[in-house]
Amino acid sequence: MKMDARDLRRKYANLVNEMRGYLERLEKEGREFSGEAKETFDRMEEEARSLREQIEAIERVEAATRAVLDEEARVLNEPEAPEVRVSETREYRDAFYAFLRAGRNVVESRDLYKGSDPAGGYLVPVSLESKIREMAAELNVIRQFAEVVVSSTKEKIPVEASIPQFGIIAEKGAYTEANLTFGVVQLDAYKIGGIIKVSEELLADAATDLEAYIAKKSGQGLGVAEENYFINGTGTGQPTGFLGRAEVGVTAAATNAITFDEVKSLPWKLKQAYKSRAIWLMHTDIALAVSLLKNDVGQYLWTLEQQITNPPRLLGYPVYTSPYMPDTLEADAKVIAFGDFSNYRVQDRLGITIQKLVELYAGSGQIGFRVNERVDGNLLITEAVQVLQMASDS
Repeated sequence: MKMDARDLRRKYANLVNEMRGYLERLEKEGREFSGEAKETFDRMEEEARSLREQIEAIERVEAATRAVLDEEARVLNEPEAPEVRVSETREYRDAFYAFLRAGRNVVESRDLYKGSDPAGGYLVPVSLESKIREMAAELNVIRQFAEVVVSSTKEKIPVEASIPQFGIIAEKGAYTEANLTFGVVQLDAYKIGGIIKVSEELLADAATDLEAYIAKKSGQGLGVAEENYFINGTGTGQPTGFLGRAEVGVTAAATNAITFDEVKSLPWKLKQAYKSRAIWLMHTDIALAVSLLKNDVGQYLWTLEQQITNPPRLLGYPVYTSPYMPDTLEADAKVIAFGDFSNYRVQDRLGITIQKLVELYAGSGQIGFRVNERVDGNLLITEAVQVLQMASDS
C-alpha cells in the first residue's frame, strides 16, 4: 500500500522511539553496544534514514505542487487590467482642448473622433469630468450627502421598506421570520444639460485656463439643475425627488404657521439607525421662520450660538438650505426635511459630453458649448427621511 508523507512521518516517529527504547534496554541490561546489538541498531538507523529521505522528497514535491497551484490561482483570480477609457488618454485630452480652442477652423482629429457620440458631441476628458462633478457637488446639497454611483446601464434595485429586526437566538432555537416588504426602484438615465457661451477672444487667449473655466460653468449649471430634480423631481422623464417619497413624520396644526414643538418632534420620528448621519434641510425663508420662534418669555428657541456655527446646528444636528425646498408656509407644503440622505442614490452615467456650436452665436462673437450629462436619483429607503408637512385646507 502506498503511503503518503503523513504515514511516513508516523512510521519515522515510531521507529525513532523504538531506537531510543532499544538503547535504553541495552543500558538497563548492561549489554555492550557492539556486535549483534550494534548491527540491529544500524539496521534501524538505516531504515530511519531512508524514511527521512522519502519524507523530504515528498515534502519537496508537495511544496513545488503548492507553488504551481498558488500561481495558477493567482493568475485566475488576478483582476484584469481595467480597460482604459478613450477620454483618459493624453492624446484625447490634447485633441479635445485643441478642438475647443480652434474657433471656426474646426479640425476633428482621429483621437477626438474616438470619443464622439451620435448626437455630435464629444466626451470630456476624465480630468475635466472629475472637476465638473466636484463643482456640481459643491452647489448640490443632495449630491454632497447622497450615495453616488457610476453605471453604464439601467438598474433595478430591490429595496427593503425598513431595517430588518434581529435579536438573541436561544441555543437550537428557531429564527423569527420577519415579514419584510420589498420594492423595486429603477434608476434610468435622464439627460440634463445647457449651453455655455464663450467669447472668441477668451478661447484664443492661450493664458486662459480653459479646463477650469469649462469645469466651473458646467459644474454650476449641472449642480443647480440636479438639486432641483433630486428634491422635487416627478420621476417621469426626470429623477425622482426625495420629497415625493419621504415619510411625513409631523403634520403641522396650521396651514400657514409652525411651532417649535412641531419642529422638535421631527427628529423623534426618525429611527435611531439613521440619526448618526441625519441633517436638516429647508429653504432659507423657512430657516428664518424657525429662527424667529420664541418661548413664552420671549426667548428665541434656536439660539444665536447654534446659528453661527458652520454649518448651523438645530437640536444638535447640522442645518442645510436649498432654494428648491418649499419657501412658503402654505397648505400641504413639505417645508422641513430631517434624515439620512445617504439613502438617496444618485446614479451618474459614465461620461459628460460637449458639443461645439460654432455658428449659432457668431453674430455676437461667441461660441457655444452644449454640455450634457445623464443622471438619475431616488430615495431608496423612504423611512430614512422624515418631513414636516403643513396642514391641509380641508
